[in-house]
Amino acid sequence: LFHHVFYGIMMILLCVVFKYGASGSLAATLITSMSFSIYCLKQLGFRYEIDKSIFIEALKFCWPLIIAGSLQYFFSGVDRALLAGLKDDTNLGLYNIAMRITSYIGVFYAAISMTIEPDLYHAIAKKKYKRLALIVSGLLAFKLSLVLLFNLFAPFIISILTSGRYNAAVPLARVMSLKNISSFIYSTISVVIIGLGYSKVTLVNRIVGTVGVYIMFRILIGQHGFVGAAWGQFFSYLILSFFSMAFIAMKMWDKKRRLTKAS
Repeated sequence: LFHHVFYGIMMILLCVVFKYGASGSLAATLITSMSFSIYCLKQLGFRYEIDKSIFIEALKFCWPLIIAGSLQYFFSGVDRALLAGLKDDTNLGLYNIAMRITSYIGVFYAAISMTIEPDLYHAIAKKKYKRLALIVSGLLAFKLSLVLLFNLFAPFIISILTSGRYNAAVPLARVMSLKNISSFIYSTISVVIIGLGYSKVTLVNRIVGTVGVYIMFRILIGQHGFVGAAWGQFFSYLILSFFSMAFIAMKMWDKKRRLTKAS
């Protein structure tokens, strides 16, 4: 919790108060990461030691997740690469500002979700699906309330954070804030899939989804420019959610078919 609060303070201090711009943003990330890395290592009494058996077992399970994580560029960077081709620096700047500010919604949400996420895995492991549904419903309600509050106060928030210079980013920011809802849906489904032990499925979903998302961004940006890219942020995680839910449905159908056949 303090990590995210400290990061937010450093961003506001270096970017807004001292007006260091992009350099301030990078410096805030660096200062926060280094400070808390050193603190956590000291708290853990860190020493370099590897249990080969655990390392190999973990690597077998995690290597698909590592590759899947590297494909995140296509969900958080390829849109800006395509938008750069429009050669409209003014709107590209507003787009980046909107993206940065709406990412703060995730900062507030992460303070809660990171605390509760272990309960999700525990509920999956113990097959307590009612508890799982209750936790997910609570997190979704919290996420929706943050997005709603942001949309209501977006002009005020952006005016404060940009010293009143980039209020034109408000419409884009309102659209981009919806991405927090679709990304929550995808991340929840992903937690269930990983919790059930299907880490390779996450990689397959991400690869298939990446192709779909890239095609979607090209179409939306080609037809609607920056507004299309903003909506693409929302739809990109819906595409991933669709493929993930399709896999779960297939697994449930296959399990039911096997039980029927065995009986």
